[in-house]
Amino acid sequence: GAAGGAGGSGLTCTGPCGEQLASLPSDELFAWPTVPVFDFQLDPARWQYLQTHSALEQYEEALGTFEGEAMGVVGLRFKGSYGTLTLCVDEQGNITCPKLSFKVKMSEYQSGKRFYSLKRFNLHAMIDDPSKLHEKLGYELYRLMGIEAPRSHYAKVRVNGEDWGLFSLVEDVDGTFTEERWSPGTGNLYKEAWPVSTEANYYASHLETNSSTAT
Repeated sequence: GAAGGAGGSGLTCTGPCGEQLASLPSDELFAWPTVPVFDFQLDPARWQYLQTHSALEQYEEALGTFEGEAMGVVGLRFKGSYGTLTLCVDEQGNITCPKLSFKVKMSEYQSGKRFYSLKRFNLHAMIDDPSKLHEKLGYELYRLMGIEAPRSHYAKVRVNGEDWGLFSLVEDVDGTFTEERWSPGTGNLYKEAWPVSTEANYYASHLETNSSTAT
C-alpha cells in the first residue's frame, strides 16, 4: 500500500508477517508478564517526514516487531491532544517535548490485519506524569467500578534502532472495543462529542463508527 503523506516507502516483510500474532486474545497482550519491546523500522526519509509533520497525524508505513516477532507492515503516526502534541511542536515543525505518543493501525495497508485481535493500539508518552502510574491506575479503577475503559500495560519503543523509552500501551476505543464489551457492539461510538449543540450534524461529525450509516 501507499504510505500517508508524500507516498509509500515500499517496505516489505518476508515470511509469516504477523499471522501468528493476529488472532491471539488481546487479554494476553495486556497481561504480558514483563515490559515488552516494540521495534518499528521506517524508510529514513519517511521517518524524518513523519517527525517534521507530526502535528498532521498522518500514517506512514513501518515494519513492526513485537518481542522479536514480525508484525508486518503497519501504519504508524504520532498522536495526542492539545497538551501532548500541539504544544510539543513549534512553528517550524520541530518536536520540543522529550517524546510524543504514537498510534499504530494494523489495517492501514492491509484490510483485516490484526495484532492480538486489535485493529489499533496506542503508545502514550506519559510526558506529564513523572510517576508513570496515573493512566494505568485510572483505567484499572474505572474497570473495577464497572465502567468500560481501555486496558493498558507498559511497553518500550524503538524506532529505526533509536530508543524512545517507556510508554503506556493502551487499547484503542474503536469498533473492536465496542464489539468485545456490548452485544451487539454495533452502535454509534462518538469521540469528544461534547453536549454543546442541538444540531445533529455536530454529533455525526464526531462518529468513530457507523460514520456513513448512523441514525
